[in-house]
Amino acid sequence: MHSGMVVTYLPVPKPGPRPKPRPLDPQQLQRRLGCPRCGAEMDAHPYYGPGQIVIDTGERCRLVWLDQGELARILNAPGYERGMPVD
Repeated sequence: MHSGMVVTYLPVPKPGPRPKPRPLDPQQLQRRLGCPRCGAEMDAHPYYGPGQIVIDTGERCRLVWLDQGELARILNAPGYERGMPVD
């Protein structure tokens, strides 16, 4: 499977109530991880969509990194796209 195709193969979200979003931990924005591809230091950025996650990016090799479970948090988060406003 081509790495850019992962979203194409995700299952359709199930209807029903979703968990309330967790607040973003500001300390997560201070973390500095090494890029798994090139080893350079990555930058942490808040994701402003549903899920309240931090996305890590590698400038040198243009890598966007999600930690384990973060894609699921985005897909399962309540939001306007599901017709349920976030409180």
